[in-house]
Amino acid sequence: MIKLKNILQSNLFLLFLFIGVILYCHFHFYLFHKQKNIEKNVILKVKIQNIYREKGQLIIDGIAKKRIRIFYSYHDRKEKYQLGDTIIVEGILQTPSINTNFNIFNYRKYLKSNHIEYIMKASKIDFLNKNETWYYQIKNQMIDRIDSIKGKDYIYAFLLGDTNYLKVDIKKGVQMIGISHAFAISGMHLSFLSIMIMKMLSFIPYKNLNIFLCIVFLCFYTFLTGFSPSVLRATLFFILNVMNQKFRWSLSEVKILLFLVCLFLFYNPFYIYHLGFLFSFIVSFFLLLCTKIKKEGFFRILISSFVSFLASIPILLSSFYSFNILSILYNLVFIPLISAVIFPFTFFVFLFPNFQGIYDVIVSFLEFCIQICSSINTCVIFPKMPIIMYILYYVSLFLFVYSLKKCIFYFCFFFFFYYI
Repeated sequence: MIKLKNILQSNLFLLFLFIGVILYCHFHFYLFHKQKNIEKNVILKVKIQNIYREKGQLIIDGIAKKRIRIFYSYHDRKEKYQLGDTIIVEGILQTPSINTNFNIFNYRKYLKSNHIEYIMKASKIDFLNKNETWYYQIKNQMIDRIDSIKGKDYIYAFLLGDTNYLKVDIKKGVQMIGISHAFAISGMHLSFLSIMIMKMLSFIPYKNLNIFLCIVFLCFYTFLTGFSPSVLRATLFFILNVMNQKFRWSLSEVKILLFLVCLFLFYNPFYIYHLGFLFSFIVSFFLLLCTKIKKEGFFRILISSFVSFLASIPILLSSFYSFNILSILYNLVFIPLISAVIFPFTFFVFLFPNFQGIYDVIVSFLEFCIQICSSINTCVIFPKMPIIMYILYYVSLFLFVYSLKKCIFYFCFFFFFYYI
């Protein structure tokens, strides 16, 4: 155990780990570009992992020999497929397109970041076997309960992390004002859940048992949310922090986060193209650096919001080529409203649907605020920039957060915008 502790504490080990990750990712990207396009008629047996409807189509993510996404014009409204069910699918299996818009969006990389290898345009789907696994049965029961509640779109978003049911104008408004991360279940939400669970279990005199039960719940909740990178990161970060304290590894939280980055990219190199992965790790990294800033109360919240805003700018620019200059102010308003009021109340309404009326009022107020803010056009559009600019930006932000030579930060920051 002492030898393991010394290895984990070694900066040289972390450096070699990063070099290994870079080489591993480059190798997979090389194979990706060498992948041949296929298009053929097939009949596959598929186990359903995710299912939703969009624009008159039934979209199914499932596992055959590899994970595929199925598009099916939904004709038989009486047939209801559930998670874990096994179906027989007939249709055209093909490799996803590389780019739908030049220099903007690579659909194949997007699907790879979600572990999806192929897409299939189904002409026929037949039911084969009903799900019999207990964890899928629990999630299916939760989905049935959510469907029975009137305002199910926000319950899907804040309970299961599924934003597919949100209204299109709300999703566009949320993206426009720069608070998309508030609608994705993340470390902030998991922190609230873990605190709530620990308080509920406070009557148990054994602290280790409380922590173990909390970890079991967080692991199962990660499954319920579809193992999204942000939730998985938060859960593993919690577990590794507990192990760090238990075994006295004396690792900083920043180093634990860096180990998790390597672990995620070894598991799936294409996470580097996943917005949830980028937001979760990059923003968390800079927020962990903020713990060195000894401020309390509102000023600390302001600093955290400001740093989160600055850390997310390159991600927004590289993905959408724009960001909202008032995003920091919107975050100060919407983050507390969502995390402290709407998110916990979502769980309450799920358990006690009779309080749906109050929930509708709160959600209506949220929608009203989003529509008002999104009507104020303060988005700034940028051209595509070389990666060296993003590196320079993050180096300067790192120095700023660490309060080392702030003049360098201001110089780089203004140089960044002057170049644009």
